[in-house]
Formats: sequence, C-alpha cells, structure tokens
Amino acid sequence: KRLIMTDQSANATNEAKKVRIDNLHCVYTYCLNNVDCRRTLLLEYFGEQYLSSQCKKYIATRCDNCCSVAQTKLIDFTILTKHIISLVDQLTKKLRSTTINQVIDILKGSKQKTIKDAGYDKLEQFNIAEEVSRINLERLLSKLILDGYLHQDISINDTYGTATAYIRVGKINTFPSPITLSVCLKKENPDVSSTISNNSIHNRLVDACLIKLKDELKLISSEYNIKYSTILSETALKQMALTMPRTKQEMLRKTVEMTTIKYDMYKLDRLLSITCLFGSKLDEEKREDLISGGLKRKREATTTTTTTTTSSYFQDKTNSNIKKKK
Repeated sequence: KRLIMTDQSANATNEAKKVRIDNLHCVYTYCLNNVDCRRTLLLEYFGEQYLSSQCKKYIATRCDNCCSVAQTKLIDFTILTKHIISLVDQLTKKLRSTTINQVIDILKGSKQKTIKDAGYDKLEQFNIAEEVSRINLERLLSKLILDGYLHQDISINDTYGTATAYIRVGKINTFPSPITLSVCLKKENPDVSSTISNNSIHNRLVDACLIKLKDELKLISSEYNIKYSTILSETALKQMALTMPRTKQEMLRKTVEMTTIKYDMYKLDRLLSITCLFGSKLDEEKREDLISGGLKRKREATTTTTTTTTSSYFQDKTNSNIKKKK
C-alpha cells in the first residue's frame, strides 16, 4: 500500500491508486480465506466456473483448503457488522485514527493495559465477538472495506519508513442483503496421526519465539522512545515466529512489513538472532522426533517378527505332538 500511495508516476492518478488498492484488498481477502477452494476462487475472478470437487479429485494436486477435512457453515454477520460500524464510529470520533487491530482487540475482549486505560473495556462492543476467531474477524473487516461499509486510509511516516492503515466508517450504511461469511467450524489434517507430534513441537516453539521477539522489540523501541508497533505490527511478529528466518534476506522476503531501511535503522538483526536460535531448536527437535519415530517402528517390526517366529514354533510342536499320539 505504501508503494501504491507514494507512486508519483504519470499513470498514478487517484482513480488508478484506488483500483490498485481494491485489487490489493482482493488478494488479501484471498489469502485470509481458509475455507473455499483456491482454484474456484481464482477462476471465478476471471469469469470461469470450476467445481471444488474437481480439485479434490486428484490428491496430489489439491489446494491447501481442499487438502483439509473441514466442516463449513455460512454465518450471518449482519448484527456484528452493525456493532463494528458503531464501534469504528465511536473510536474515530475519539481518536481520529483507528486500526483494524484495535477494533479486533476490543471485539475479542483483550485484557491489554492500553485497552483498559482507555476505558474500551466499558464499551458495549467489548468482548462481543469472543467466539469468533481472529482470522475470521480480519476476513469480515476486509470484506466490509471492500464492500464500502468501512474505508481505509494509509498514513506514511517518512522518518521511520513505515505505513499505517487506519479505518473509518464508509459511505454505505444500509443492508439490502445479509452480510455473510463462510466459516470453518472444524479443520484438521487427514493424516493427523503422522504429524501431530511435529505440529505440537512447532506450535510450542512458535509461541516461545513470539514472546522473545516481542520482548526484544519492546527493548529496541524503548531505546528510540517510540511504541514497538511503530516498528513492526503484531501480525509481522507472528509471521516472523512462524517462518523463523535464518538470514537477513530471508527475513526481508518472508516478513511483509520488513524493509532494508527499517532493518538497518533499528538494528533488527537482534530479532534475527532470536529466529535463528529457535529455528535451530526446531530442526533439532524434529531430528530427535524422527529418530525416536524410526526406533519405535523398528521395535514394532522386531516384535512382529518375534511373534510370528514364536507362533510358527508352537505350531510345529503341536503338529509333532499330534503325530506322536497317532
């Protein structure tokens, strides 16, 4: 968005920028969608029809959503949408600048000190969407921006090389049709038994890595007397913890908000040392898990062989006893 908004070329008219921002929102919505078939979504965009059953037909080439065994349901979010619009309106009048993360934190009933200090925990909308997952709230807010119920502005800070997105109430305030969203009720890998160990290891290390990254970023931001979210958002830190980059180039490539200017300005190699450490731990635990899994299979194979041999032995002995009786 920063690149689009700062484009000074002759073709970068306000109308052109709006189209590019809308296209960017479409891509963002596509990435957040963890329910619908990827191929169906792509081909529908180009005006073609494609049944998700065709994608599921060939196991080797299924998209990530079709690979998962999921129960989905179309949920009406119209009432929640009205609460969101009311909340954004209240926050905008008070703050004049409201981010998507702030809105989601209030809807989810966040216990952050900043939320309580500002008195947001007293708002009617506080914790109203406790049972809705964060990613589904992001999807809903993205949809509301695309449909015109909310409007998003980009503020660029040239000093720190950052771009912040703020939302406000859009021009559309009527609901001719319900605001619906396909939600994944249950989603699990079909081959859970073979991957559950690795997944639990990964999740545990990701959580620990995220805590370390956040603590270190707070230290860095305190040295510059700014908020840590000015440097990197919570989403960027989560992305970093999930991917655990090992090099500067990898961190720049895999973390959307990361730029070379930002990396050098704030000496974010301190974050890289953390992701390298946890990446090495993950590799080591995966190796140990693989070795222990191999030993377990070997023991099982040995047990099976022993059982078969013993059974055969007794079978031969039984036959010989029968012959003796004759």
